[in-house]
Amino acid sequence: MIRQTAKQLNRKYSIAVSVFFAMVFACMITIAFGVRVDTVHPDELQTRPAVLYFQDHLLSPDVRTLEDSYFSGYGMTRLWELNPYYLLAGKVSLVSGDYASFRIFGLLLALGIMILCLLMYRKNRAFAFVFALTPQVWYIFSYATSDAFDFFLGVVCLYQLVKEDSLLNRLFEGKDTKPWSYLLLGLLFALVLMGKKNYYLTALWVFFVLLLKLVFKKKEERKGAFTRCLCLLGVTLAIFGARFLYDQSMYDFHKSEVVSEQMELRAEARYKESASPEAYAEGFHLNRQGVSFSEFLTEYGFFGLLSKSFAGLYGTYNVGTNDLYYVIYYLILLMIWILWGTSALKKGADPMGKAYFYTALALTLFSFLLVVYNAYFVDFQPQGRYLFPEIPVLIYGLCLQKDLTDRKMFRICAVLLALLSLASFALISVPRLGNISV
Repeated sequence: MIRQTAKQLNRKYSIAVSVFFAMVFACMITIAFGVRVDTVHPDELQTRPAVLYFQDHLLSPDVRTLEDSYFSGYGMTRLWELNPYYLLAGKVSLVSGDYASFRIFGLLLALGIMILCLLMYRKNRAFAFVFALTPQVWYIFSYATSDAFDFFLGVVCLYQLVKEDSLLNRLFEGKDTKPWSYLLLGLLFALVLMGKKNYYLTALWVFFVLLLKLVFKKKEERKGAFTRCLCLLGVTLAIFGARFLYDQSMYDFHKSEVVSEQMELRAEARYKESASPEAYAEGFHLNRQGVSFSEFLTEYGFFGLLSKSFAGLYGTYNVGTNDLYYVIYYLILLMIWILWGTSALKKGADPMGKAYFYTALALTLFSFLLVVYNAYFVDFQPQGRYLFPEIPVLIYGLCLQKDLTDRKMFRICAVLLALLSLASFALISVPRLGNISV
């Protein structure tokens, strides 16, 4: 009787999560196809030409031959990135002649994450939280940005670590050592390395998780597991190296010099590295402009912009909710961290979970410091999406505490945060961004 009741509850929870994701996806479609210009979302002015380029091409171009329209005001182009997002998005966009077709790939990636969440929900409810923690994640799948692909890869890595019989866990345990297993996993991790630099944290996170697993593994089994991990690392570097070397070969292995030259040639005067600090754009190289670090932290609104753009700040960070929303959001998020910490650090808790909690804290701090560094020394862009690699890190910790989702307080926090996020996305983002054509 009890088992039957539990199954009925699980079925009801699964239906509720499915309905929730359906509502989110409807909002994403509305934004993706409602916005008819590429100046509303961050970076789309450069992303769209790169995606459309690959409608007719398979290989990356020599950027020295490109027109200025492919370059941003910073003198940068998406077409010199290693990320295959633009190729894949370009080919997928061919399925429709609609203006917004270049955003379809992001919607498909979001759908893939939702399916993974639903597949994992019955065995580990916390996994679904990876796509319900903040509405800002939904937003990056509603327009064209390679962040969506990088985040998707992070979720796939999370799936590989959480699912007990996943390809990665079977390989780690020596249950599946076929060559294709190494190739598929090597491709996954190589794609992570081809992404944006802030997503290198995903690779670092997977490394630390596997390291912890090795530490807590039986002594007689460590050598075999370490050898398999080493082979996987070799395959990963080989795949990444092939892509990297091909890219370098187009520039006679002097790509960094070519990139610097093109940035200097194509950038607006205020973004040229050779310009005097007095001529720099506001927010560009603040340290060179004589802004002290204390002024940077206290007078530029760094923490406010970073926190809001993580919790839900849309458009070019000009469409947000009132301050009360952000206060409630972070109070709930803080409570989730506290619940996780008390569960992981309680007396008699699993040593792996305890060690991982401290590892996650260190990775979170490291990720935050990278954002601080970039905003002060490079360009003042404290964007919450730069912290998105931390989301799978947090969710993996929640998944390790299997009894956590049974705690009433955690369930209340999860439901409140999900509903709060949906309210922000559906009631603020969609009405303000869902019908822009001029």
